[in-house]
Amino acid sequence: MGFNMNVHGDKTQQYKGPSAAVAVHPPVNRDSAASQFVNHRPAAFAQSALQEMASVSPQVKQSGVAQHMAKNGLKAKQAESLLAMESLSLSRQQHSIQNLLGVHAPAQAEGMSRSATQRKANLLMTAEAVKEEASANLLSSDNYDRILDEVAAYYSSSQTPNDSFGMQLRRLSMIRDAIQLWVVENGPLNQAVQKGLFGYSGTDKRRMALNRLQISLGNEETAVQLQGQQSADQNHLQDRTALVHHIEDGKKSTDLRLRNTCEWILATGKTTIYPVTTTGDAYERLFRANISRSTGNAFFPSGFAGGAGDIKNAAVSYDPTNLGVQPNVTLRPDGANTGGWQTDGNVAITNVRQKDPGSVLEVLTHEVQHDADKHYGRDNRRPYRSAGKALDDTGSKFNQNGISHPDLPLLNGKLDWEKLGFQVDVKGEPVANSPSNHQLTLVLGPKISKAKQEMKDAKEMYAASIAESALERYKTEYRAYSYQESSDNGTYAKLENKVQDKAHGGQLFTQRQLAIFKHIYANYGHTKDGWDDNPILADKVTRFRGAVAHYWNPDSEGFNKLNSIRIDDVYYALDAIGAKAPATQIETRQGIDAAPVDDGKKVSDSSDPGVLLLLERIGRLVLRERTYILNESSVWPDKLAGHLSGGALGAVNAAVYAPIRLNEDATTARMTNFWGR
Repeated sequence: MGFNMNVHGDKTQQYKGPSAAVAVHPPVNRDSAASQFVNHRPAAFAQSALQEMASVSPQVKQSGVAQHMAKNGLKAKQAESLLAMESLSLSRQQHSIQNLLGVHAPAQAEGMSRSATQRKANLLMTAEAVKEEASANLLSSDNYDRILDEVAAYYSSSQTPNDSFGMQLRRLSMIRDAIQLWVVENGPLNQAVQKGLFGYSGTDKRRMALNRLQISLGNEETAVQLQGQQSADQNHLQDRTALVHHIEDGKKSTDLRLRNTCEWILATGKTTIYPVTTTGDAYERLFRANISRSTGNAFFPSGFAGGAGDIKNAAVSYDPTNLGVQPNVTLRPDGANTGGWQTDGNVAITNVRQKDPGSVLEVLTHEVQHDADKHYGRDNRRPYRSAGKALDDTGSKFNQNGISHPDLPLLNGKLDWEKLGFQVDVKGEPVANSPSNHQLTLVLGPKISKAKQEMKDAKEMYAASIAESALERYKTEYRAYSYQESSDNGTYAKLENKVQDKAHGGQLFTQRQLAIFKHIYANYGHTKDGWDDNPILADKVTRFRGAVAHYWNPDSEGFNKLNSIRIDDVYYALDAIGAKAPATQIETRQGIDAAPVDDGKKVSDSSDPGVLLLLERIGRLVLRERTYILNESSVWPDKLAGHLSGGALGAVNAAVYAPIRLNEDATTARMTNFWGR
């Protein structure tokens, strides 16, 4: 399949929202958060730091200190102190990154070709030029010296790197802030000036010089923004080209899962792949969003469902003049270390050009597995579903205030005793020593106590449903990390995974299981929170930690460890068969389809159109995929039995293992025992 890699700016979808608003994580449907792949290879962190130095953009009239002044009414001296701290922080940031990298990073490693390396636009007046027009105030300080210092710092390669668009834009914003401080004390730059007997006053001379400086500042910002965007667009074209090459090479691999992964990516209707690239203005975007420049990053395109710029369509750029919300930019607090993320059948891969092919293909395999394993399907969500059923069985209902019970009317969050028929005082509490209240208590007391317990149970089951969702998100990450490596010598693949003899947190793990768990715990909030809080699960017995430790064999759950599009097609054909039970309240509220086939609604007719389609899809399976379903996966038998019965189930069972039975009688016997239906 060919790929269109023409880069163009997408000017039709720009959202001109407030500059302070930033899209960090668009909502997703499955588990309310994107799955992510965190790259902890030694070179990854250094590359992210280089990337940070080489990222930044847009012009905004007020930034940093100026915004603090406008919002908080800071006095000039307080604001001046903030600006000095910001300047020191920027210098320390630059030096710390240089120290981390050994101060000798080549331009290409920063995501720029040497020909595109930024050397500042040189449109900003120099400090010397400003001084020639107006000298500093010798009698008292009026922040004019601060402005000159910031301009000098901008042109100093040791304080503002020549090859970092981001830090240049940050420094330009600081110059603007310093000018704003001067304006607070001395009035607007466009204020009328008057020439006296001895010429213009010193203040007016500085006013005119600063006015010209501010004009040149705007021109410099615009030039740096556009140069940053141009460099980012060039990087993005390289990312797209590299990703296509890696996918084409992966199709030729001897590793079945990797070949299947690349086939999955190229298949119509499966996962959509987005190569995403650091924006030219990432440093400034992160600064304004109060996201760490050491751990965060800004990418384009967004890489989320429905966004433009996937690998099969034309590339898109971003608007460098808009630092607020725009559809083609995503800010990620974990962006410095993430290799990609997956949401709703969409996979984003970051800065492909900077990564070796093996790590890119690992990310692709990992992220496709999140879609292939069907962790969001009705089968893997049975515990979640059981929590919802238990909640519904209590008779409790959701309302705008949370969970309520029909036998417990509420008023302002408290029990409405008056509505229950009690005489109440001015505080709404039952009147003491009231004969009628005493009689009602005898009649309604047991009913109220029962309702209170049921509502308590309902809240516990709602909490359990959240815990079950977090557990399933852990499990899909565990599977993806378990399967991502194509070599037996991979970081995790070479570790032992049969004996649980490694103690951790009061639980026992295998060596491989513990290594993967620790990585997930360190990088995924859902697992860290679940492990630390250790909530009770839907069965009211097992806790989160115990369930994590129990899940050592990734094959015991998940429907498609081979990332096969043919197994995926079989899953969807089967999943559509049979009328489903009504959704629980939790499922309805969260838009999740977790209901199983309703009792008595399984399909038994082998000539049913859905069954015929399923048989046709089964016919496409290759031998390795059939043996996986029959001998390695423990979830497929229950899946088939959950939708089919009678002749339909028999026909499908026969279709799956018939091609193998012809030549392998012993294997056939094992299969028959395995299905046992």
